[in-house]
Amino acid sequence: MRVIITCGGTGGHIYPALSLADALREKENAEILFVGTADHMEARIIPSYHYAFQTIKAKGFRGSVFNKLEALFLMVKQTSDAKKIMKEFQPDIVVGFGGYVSASVIQAAHSLKIPTVLHEQNAFAGKANLYLEKYADRVVAVYPNVQNQFKKKVDFLGNPRTYTALKKEKADIRPSLGLDTTKKLVLFVMGSQGSESVNLLMKDVLYALRDRAYEVLYVTGENHKDDFKECVFAPNIHVTAYIDQVALLPNVDLIVTRGGATTASEIAVFGVPSIIIPSPYVPNNHQEINAQALVEANASVLIREKECSTERLVNEIDKIMNDDKRRKEMAENAHALGYPNSAQDMIALMKEVINERN
Repeated sequence: MRVIITCGGTGGHIYPALSLADALREKENAEILFVGTADHMEARIIPSYHYAFQTIKAKGFRGSVFNKLEALFLMVKQTSDAKKIMKEFQPDIVVGFGGYVSASVIQAAHSLKIPTVLHEQNAFAGKANLYLEKYADRVVAVYPNVQNQFKKKVDFLGNPRTYTALKKEKADIRPSLGLDTTKKLVLFVMGSQGSESVNLLMKDVLYALRDRAYEVLYVTGENHKDDFKECVFAPNIHVTAYIDQVALLPNVDLIVTRGGATTASEIAVFGVPSIIIPSPYVPNNHQEINAQALVEANASVLIREKECSTERLVNEIDKIMNDDKRRKEMAENAHALGYPNSAQDMIALMKEVINERN
């Protein structure tokens, strides 16, 4: 099988796409080509995973009328460039994971009569995927309420990121982080770059959690690691700039985090109780909408950033950590929302689409 995957802009698009690519390469011995932009994070991340990567120029329809006209002009050229890539690579199928770069690539595939599949990771569909639906053979999603946003039938197969999560070795990495393996663990992580707004609160939160019977690990993100350099905390409080989140999650008793699609899928597949503080700075408030699925299943507690105080957050953490029965129920409810075979099921769907076209 020869597959072109297109994604860009954010890790929420890129990492699920990479997980599908890993499954395709390992299970199907597929030949894979990624198409993205040269000036966004996909250009740095995807080649580091040793995948072939080609670029086209792309620009979102944002800002002034001039910027939107420029984006429209670029789209015509992008589609032409994407066609050239496809004629050279000859894919059996093209899969789009979102981001405005997907628009030209999926349209080019459709015009060349190449089968196409879209993947929507969030509970509120992105503009690119909503626009591209008419060019796609199938749409794959994670959250049931997405069905109301698309006109065609949606296949709910989950987020293929779970393939990478479950493939990780189960070695306990807590000792390497200075954590006591005999104690329960609360993990705070607000994305790879961290959160400036949450960081302002965290020193007080960490101080309030001193001398608890459980361990606390706060991941600052690279942008904010220096903010905590001079801080001295109690022995149960640990601060680091980065962790391998997937490797640590099997040993986490509670995670306090944002509501990104990738993190939500990892929380579900590992069955980790959570407190979610959605970022209010993302389009369509999709992090809060993502979180609602976990909240409605009694797997998570939602605290909006504007309502998040030291007292409230510490109180919610203590209530969960001091109630073994509730924490176990939250874990089971989260796990019930996981899709452990998402990548494999998506590959089966791709084969089905290819066969329907032949």
